[in-house]
Amino acid sequence: METPPQSMSGAFRCVLCGGAFDEPICPKDRIPTIPSFEWNPEDELQGKELIGQYIPLIEIGSGAAARVFSAWDRVNEEHVALKLIREPENKEQVERFRREAIATKRF
Repeated sequence: METPPQSMSGAFRCVLCGGAFDEPICPKDRIPTIPSFEWNPEDELQGKELIGQYIPLIEIGSGAAARVFSAWDRVNEEHVALKLIREPENKEQVERFRREAIATKRF
């Protein structure tokens, strides 16, 4: 694996390659970087590409049933909010999430 160029100050981190940069875009992966203090290599979701296009960047909320991330949509090249159910096998949580998604879509 090729090592990305590192910055002197490392104000930003790339959640995919882990590189430290001064720019808000990773020069290697071409995705937005996050503030270094938000980078958590222990988080199993941060930086993992989901559903073939979404990359969770920073967790912005958390509850008993789900976690919410500021994420990058690689297909549409835009920031999105990504809500992930903690127990996708729980039919009640999935139904509640589906109703919430329908209500949100109406806005």
